[in-house]
Amino acid sequence: MKTHPSPDQLLALHERDCAPALATTLQSHLDQCATCADAYAALGALESALAAPRAIEVPARFADRVMLRVELEPAPIRSWNLPNECIAPLVLGVVGIALLAMQTQGATLSFEGISGAQIYSIATAVLLGLAPLLTGLRAIARG
Repeated sequence: MKTHPSPDQLLALHERDCAPALATTLQSHLDQCATCADAYAALGALESALAAPRAIEVPARFADRVMLRVELEPAPIRSWNLPNECIAPLVLGVVGIALLAMQTQGATLSFEGISGAQIYSIATAVLLGLAPLLTGLRAIARG
């Protein structure tokens, strides 16, 4: 071999990933060239170093220092603390809006003993309760 092998060729030889003829040529060069033989040996040493498990020493009081930086208080949990005076208007408002939406889309409602006109009247009465519904929503927003 007139020139030195490239690092890729040395790696291919080390991994036995080259044609037999090239492997023979490269091995012959390594037998004659100390510089390339050292580079080839370094590949083996590098592979051994990477393959060997190595323990990492943790500095003293590392866990204590980390825990000092961690906020130990949990994040506040937001909940729906609804005042009792808000619950009924909310429920009635939602039911009224649903009933009105069904009425305007031409849906027919039939409950045993209640006519569609009565349901419509109930929905209208519930919708009149929108003012308390909005009051309840404002109370939630002020929370």
